[in-house]
Amino acid sequence: MEEAARHPPSASFIEIPSHFAGSPENAELALTPYKTIEDWTGIKQEVFPNLAQLENKQWDLVNKAICKVFESLKLDLLDIPSDYPRELLYETLTSN
Repeated sequence: MEEAARHPPSASFIEIPSHFAGSPENAELALTPYKTIEDWTGIKQEVFPNLAQLENKQWDLVNKAICKVFESLKLDLLDIPSDYPRELLYETLTSN
């Protein structure tokens, strides 16, 4: 993940339709196709251990590393509730 954070793939350009001119962030969200963590980072989904295989909050370290990679890709995770359990965040980040 450190390598992916240091050398992120180039961002794709999305042309914003005129009816989205007032809210380009919504246009980007609406027009961006679904991608897996492997699509975004180049890291195979299989390398992320099952949550049951992690102990002592190791999942939180992986969450932080994934967020660092996403930051380098200029991906913002906007809809994570502040009270969302971090072990479930690990599951969400690595499986969606």
